Order: sequence, then C-alpha cells, then structure tokens
Amino acid sequence: MKKGFQASWFTFTLLLLFTSCALYQEPELMKVGSFQFEKLKGKSVNFSLETRVENPNWYAIKIKPSTVDVYVENLLIGQLTLQSTVRYARNSISTVKAPLKASLADGALINLVRLAGKNEVEVVLKGKVKAGVWFISKKILVENKQTIDGKVLRFGLP
Repeated sequence: MKKGFQASWFTFTLLLLFTSCALYQEPELMKVGSFQFEKLKGKSVNFSLETRVENPNWYAIKIKPSTVDVYVENLLIGQLTLQSTVRYARNSISTVKAPLKASLADGALINLVRLAGKNEVEVVLKGKVKAGVWFISKKILVENKQTIDGKVLRFGLP
C-alpha cells in the first residue's frame, strides 16, 4: 500500500512539473502607477512603485527579492532591487505596491538630470528575476523595455 502511494505521488509530481510549463501564460504589465520617493542616501534611492498586472494563470505568482540592471537611453544607471516579495493573485488584475532600492552607478545622477528634460525616455531592465509558484521557484532572464515620461526622472522636483 505504502509503495503504491509513493509511486502514484511521484507520478503526480512529475506530471505536475511537466505540464505546469505548458499551462503557463505570461502575465501582462498593464500600467505603471504611482511612484513614491522615500529617501536618498549616498548612491542609493529607496522608493515604491505601484504596478497593475493581469495574471491569466489559475495560480498566484510571487516575485521574490531580485536585482536587475537599469539602463535609461542605453546608459547604465545602476541596479534595481526588489526589497520584498510581491504577489499577483490568480485569474485577476492586481495592483501591487513594490518597495524598491536603486543603487546608482557613477555619473548616474548627472545623466538622469540631463534626461529629465526629454518628453519620453526608454528604460530597459536586464537581469534575472526570481519568481515562484507554490514551492517551486525559478530564476527567469528578463529584458523589459518601457517608454516612460521623462518628467518621472525629476523625482518630484519642478
């Protein structure tokens, strides 16, 4: 009895692992909402960013603390770190406020001030992001390009 249970549990687990990738649908970033500046200390900027994401999957997705490189108009600005896990509910559109920390590269502030005068700037995030579903986690290579309003780079200044 015990061996039969173990064999069926093992088969079920393998079936779940192999079909879970086939059932996965890419969540869609619908909107980048409010940006809240928190503090500037040395070359680090802490802020929070509200995102609205549609998760079409039948399971919730967690994005775990990860770090990616940030490029604005092909200039390395620094690294962006998600400070804590964020969760996108299953089969829904979720609005989540993510706590972030940006570690700026040398000369990044000067480049940001120069780029803040533009109407639109291209922001690219590159790196590996750790995502998880239930007890399974995986690092996913990300290269996301977004065009944003250059005024966002003013950090609340006129």
